[in-house]
Amino acid sequence: GALPYDRYYQCYKNQFSLDDECLERLEYNTIIEQETIDIQVPLESGNNLISFIGLPADNSVQGVIGDQHNDIHFVIGQGIGSFHTDTDNDGILDQWNGNLTAIEPSKGYWINITEDVYFDLNIQDVIPTPENYIYEVEWGNNLISYIGEDNQEILEAIPDYIKEITTFIIGQGVGLFHLDDDGDGLYDSWSGNLNSLERGKGYWLNLNFLPDDSLYHFAWGDDNIQMSLASENNFIYENEIIDIPEFNFNQSTNQAFYLIKK
Repeated sequence: GALPYDRYYQCYKNQFSLDDECLERLEYNTIIEQETIDIQVPLESGNNLISFIGLPADNSVQGVIGDQHNDIHFVIGQGIGSFHTDTDNDGILDQWNGNLTAIEPSKGYWINITEDVYFDLNIQDVIPTPENYIYEVEWGNNLISYIGEDNQEILEAIPDYIKEITTFIIGQGVGLFHLDDDGDGLYDSWSGNLNSLERGKGYWLNLNFLPDDSLYHFAWGDDNIQMSLASENNFIYENEIIDIPEFNFNQSTNQAFYLIKK
């Protein structure tokens, strides 16, 4: 009743724009509704190097994974981890402990589950991470997520200025390495079996630049890098899945890669 009738009448409507003076005049709080989705993260026996294309409002380990599956034993990031423990000795993992307190959209994670178990981790009401999300990376190893175009060729996904200082990018059992073939100190060829990047996977990105205490920022696929590839030799092989029982292995968080020229 304190407002004049004409002002009240003008502000009595169903919709308001964000810059509508009525919001300030009537001292309303503005709430922006965020679109959410549900996602499924496929997990298989042993260690899985994954990332999240979006996260719920509660992005703690408990909020993202919770107790929905007793077969998840740990989540490890770069230098941090959280472990699923059985606090009351009833055979059920019921509490998360460790220095990994929050899942970040820019990071990759190792998730370990019970052997011979396969399931989808279901996460509801996820706020999608925008594809132009800005990453901050530093000298050396960076365990990062991939939220760009699904199955995009790796040399198209990495921007020019990041590609030039990249020594390798490694996924789960796959890798691509920037090599100095002629020993002149410059990277001039690529070799490996990682030919494209998958949404929802995690990758180790190793960078070599000076000064080594600076930071780089990038977004996936924000450059057209085709022109810079003309003078480079690229040896990228299809990652064929060949089932040879004699050579079965368990995926480890400590990976080794061997590059054989001949």
